[in-house]
Amino acid sequence: MSFTGHGDFVSLGYPWVLPGYEGELQQRLYDAVYGFAADPEYGGRTFGQRFRQQWTAQISFFERHGFAEQRNDPIYALDLRSASAPQALDSMTSLRRDLPKLELTASRYRVEIQREFEWERFRELAAIHWAREQSSLLKLYLQTVDFDFAVRAAEQGGLAAYLGFAICSDTRFAELIAVALNQAATDVVGPCLLAAVHELQSRNALFLGTKPIPAEGASEIMMGMGFKKVSAELLMSKSV
Repeated sequence: MSFTGHGDFVSLGYPWVLPGYEGELQQRLYDAVYGFAADPEYGGRTFGQRFRQQWTAQISFFERHGFAEQRNDPIYALDLRSASAPQALDSMTSLRRDLPKLELTASRYRVEIQREFEWERFRELAAIHWAREQSSLLKLYLQTVDFDFAVRAAEQGGLAAYLGFAICSDTRFAELIAVALNQAATDVVGPCLLAAVHELQSRNALFLGTKPIPAEGASEIMMGMGFKKVSAELLMSKSV
């Protein structure tokens, strides 16, 4: 069992044990890690974790320890081995790989891959649309994520979209975890996803998972690219 922390927020892992060791040993692991993180010397005050809907044993364990569900979002997945852009989208874009970093031009947007996720850039765009109570927990959680790259889309008027992606090296499953959009840029989602798919395929990722993207027409773009609903994600938290 492990945890990652940022300030007084802690992303708490599940106490995995071999079959036959459930129960007392799990409780001892949890007590040791949670006790350390919640101790005033460390300073953990808010604890959170994400779970797939089908992980009923893990969800039940955390519920028994005072965690409550904060969000429940469907998860969509794309098989990157066979993914392709819808013809209408692909014809609108021009992709260049002869540059130091991948760059894609799509109508009024310039889309590029950034090797590091810039939290402050993401926050400036996302904070406009986040509710106060929503932003505090998500902000703390996102700052514990080890992002692999970001997709940045800009237009003449400024930043239009900023997306953060993480890849699990063991499973080669990638996730779109952070999404910040200028709500006036209703056609920016497609070019951003197309750039991300090219980047993920170059990194040999097998699948891309994401929650719904909050933009007009995003669902249609995702379905056209081959995304399918596969599960749901629960965000659970506890404060002390």
